[in-house]
Amino acid sequence: MASIRSIPVLQFAKYTLCGTLATGVQLAAFYLFATFIWPEALDRSLPDEIRRNGAVLSNLLAFPISNTFAYVTNAIWVFTGGRHHRVTEFVLFTLVSSVSFFAGLVAGPQLIRWFGISTHLAQASFVATSALVNFTVRKLFVFQR
Repeated sequence: MASIRSIPVLQFAKYTLCGTLATGVQLAAFYLFATFIWPEALDRSLPDEIRRNGAVLSNLLAFPISNTFAYVTNAIWVFTGGRHHRVTEFVLFTLVSSVSFFAGLVAGPQLIRWFGISTHLAQASFVATSALVNFTVRKLFVFQR
């Protein structure tokens, strides 16, 4: 009998739930940093460049928190480890996260620059951009299944 971890639809559903929770952690950390450390990130009365910088810095601080949360939940509940040593697995997981994170980190501020959109909408684009490739790359290269 196949393990639930190996049934693609169920695995992807669990991955989506973990990703949603990790996104919640990212957003919570982002808004905490943007509220208490770089409040200019959320102040629409300030120039776009200032808002962009605050948003980027807030996301940079939030990333390690959400990445660690995502790794732990994925390693425990979604994927089967064993392809690599746990430390290597975490490093590869973080590398994949970093690539998609930095793609999103560039996309959000560029949307603010090009279109003057709100920080909230730019943050939503950041989340969407970051999530696109993670499942496939992690399934194929990081975890055993």
